[in-house]
Amino acid sequence: PYFVSLKNQKSMLATCVHCSPHPEIKDFFRCAFSYVAADANQITTLRKEARKKNAQPFQYDWNAKVPKMPVHVAIISGDEEARNHFKSSLEKYFSNIQVHGFPHLQTFIHAVDPESAKKDKTVDLASLPSVPETFHAIFAEDTHFEENFKERWGSILETLKKTLKPPIGNPSGLTEVFLLAKKAYADHEERALSGTARDIFFSPLDPMYLAKKMSIFMPQLNSTEELAFPTVYNKHLAKVANPIEMSEFSEAGLVMKYYRPISLGAFRDFVLWLPHLLDLPEFLAACNYSEESKSEKGVYFNHFVFFGMNDHFLKHIRRWIIQNHVLSKESESA
Repeated sequence: PYFVSLKNQKSMLATCVHCSPHPEIKDFFRCAFSYVAADANQITTLRKEARKKNAQPFQYDWNAKVPKMPVHVAIISGDEEARNHFKSSLEKYFSNIQVHGFPHLQTFIHAVDPESAKKDKTVDLASLPSVPETFHAIFAEDTHFEENFKERWGSILETLKKTLKPPIGNPSGLTEVFLLAKKAYADHEERALSGTARDIFFSPLDPMYLAKKMSIFMPQLNSTEELAFPTVYNKHLAKVANPIEMSEFSEAGLVMKYYRPISLGAFRDFVLWLPHLLDLPEFLAACNYSEESKSEKGVYFNHFVFFGMNDHFLKHIRRWIIQNHVLSKESESA
């Protein structure tokens, strides 16, 4: 329950940052996930949970052991006061960080790619700020993550690869992109944004939380004080669901598009995703028919009928249909 934001009624996204063989259980792995787009309510709730008197500490090193080296970060914001506050906050926590401020995204692009600036006759080349030989991270306002943001940032990162050196020390080997948001996002929007932005930080920024997250993604940062990561035991059975493609869906059952036929009478559990962690019932369904696609080679349509349905399951199905129908219509209109 502490993953759910009561304010925005959304659950928590997370991305895998570490994965290694389990130190105690043979043939198993231990994977660590970093939260994505955690809002103030979620951060506060998680901190309280980790600091409970009866919480059992769990020893885990969140930071990779790498040499400390200078780290260059860009902040793109039209608010000069916000840029200065961001700069002072990071310099307070890290001794080897240099923050470079840019008032506009286009200014940043011209600064890292002088050749493109030369083609624009309106640009005063002498006024462009100097840039380091690499950028380990870019923080940008949410206005730069609107229409066509995937193509925009994909192009920017490709430009950085051509004009600057790779960011040594970043575990990903790439320049990390972070979104500074002034507004809340719906669950499907966060999922789309997280494909481009490594994380989303909401205003007003929580400096300590920001510093801790940065030290995970950029372990070469040298902190001026110990950044403790209180981690506690929370034994819980987590089920993992694989995304599937459906060609048909109703209250009675569904048709699943798959790479192989499913045996007649085989049972499968299905979860209809809604962004409310506490309300995700599992639907048991039996395969009653399988047919090979006539238009796509190696594709099969497996027909499933729901089993043991009651009013609770039917209500969830109707909610799921309404939400996904609305989202599809919004996407089409956009």
